[in-house]
Amino acid sequence: RINVVPNPYRGGSLYDNPAEPELGRKIWFTNLPGRCTVKIFTVAGDLVRTLHHDDPADGKHAWDVLSEHNRAIASGLYIYAVENLDTGEIQRGKLVIIK
Repeated sequence: RINVVPNPYRGGSLYDNPAEPELGRKIWFTNLPGRCTVKIFTVAGDLVRTLHHDDPADGKHAWDVLSEHNRAIASGLYIYAVENLDTGEIQRGKLVIIK
C-alpha cells in the first residue's frame, strides 16, 4: 500500500529545509511500484502536479509541494492517484496540507 509522509503535512515541520522556505518543502510517497506516475489533484478535480517515478530499487519519490508551474499550493485536502505503468493498476488516496 502506498503511503504519504508526512500526512498531514504541516508547513514548517521537521521535513522542511529552513534555508529555503518554499523550495525546501518535501512530501514523500513511499511503497511505490518501480515504474509509475503520481498525479495530485484538488478535491475539485484540477490537476496540481504529475510526478514520474522510474526506479525499481527505490520505492519512494519526493514532491516539493509545488504546482506544475512551480507555484506554492494552498492549504487543503488533495487527492492522489498512482498508476503502475507495468500493470495498469491505480491506487488512490488523500493527503492534507496545512500551512
